[in-house]
Amino acid sequence: MGTVDKKRQIEDIMDKTRKEQVVIIFEDLFSAWIEDIKSLGMIELYKRKIGALASPGSIYYSFI
Repeated sequence: MGTVDKKRQIEDIMDKTRKEQVVIIFEDLFSAWIEDIKSLGMIELYKRKIGALASPGSIYYSFI
């Protein structure tokens, strides 16, 4: 991304209301965080951990 593109994006964000600015920045940070997690394979790890949890009907669930 060139300097001109970055300046244009900043100007676009600055023209928004404060709430819209916060949402845009949060979305950018969240998507970057998700990309980092994906690259580390953490999503698959979390899926396996959640899948390994005891179901609500099992006897082990009462101890969790």
